[in-house]
Amino acid sequence: MSAAFFDELGLPAPDVNLEIGSGSHTAQAAGVMLRLETELNERRPDLVLVVGGVNSTMAAALVASKLGIPVAHVEAGLRSFDRRMPEETNRLLTDVLSD
Repeated sequence: MSAAFFDELGLPAPDVNLEIGSGSHTAQAAGVMLRLETELNERRPDLVLVVGGVNSTMAAALVASKLGIPVAHVEAGLRSFDRRMPEETNRLLTDVLSD
């Protein structure tokens, strides 16, 4: 699905596509963590910027934090304070890990 957005908006292809796809919340987060850890170890960025409250946001923040890479989090949505919502759990964890 992401390819359609890049094509329709005329955006260049990303440097890296982790190609996680759909699956359970746990499967998505685990896939991001395994693949992103390799990328971050190779690239060693000064900062990891994560956006929103999706599974990949939380997973990327956790990997970066464990590797000692500062994390910045941008969230434009409203906080629900409802922990039954997966996005709220992701936002809470990401906020704690953010620098």
